Amino acid sequence: MRWNSSSALRALVLFSALAHCACASKCKQALVKCKYECQRNYQLCQVKNTDPWYCQNQVGNCDLKCDNDNSTCSSWWW
Repeated sequence: MRWNSSSALRALVLFSALAHCACASKCKQALVKCKYECQRNYQLCQVKNTDPWYCQNQVGNCDLKCDNDNSTCSSWWW
């Protein structure tokens, strides 16, 4: 059985692109979810009438943690 290299190559490229997009989508979802949780925690902090500088520091640390935890996400994938 002889493979048609053109169609086999197209299938391989298509499969690779779809797999790449699926991984990128999951990566982006994790980052967006993390950032959302940071903002939600910031709003809760403000509601509790805590020192505003404390709340800003907390959200800044949370954002940095999100960025570090998802540093393997490439912006090229989005």
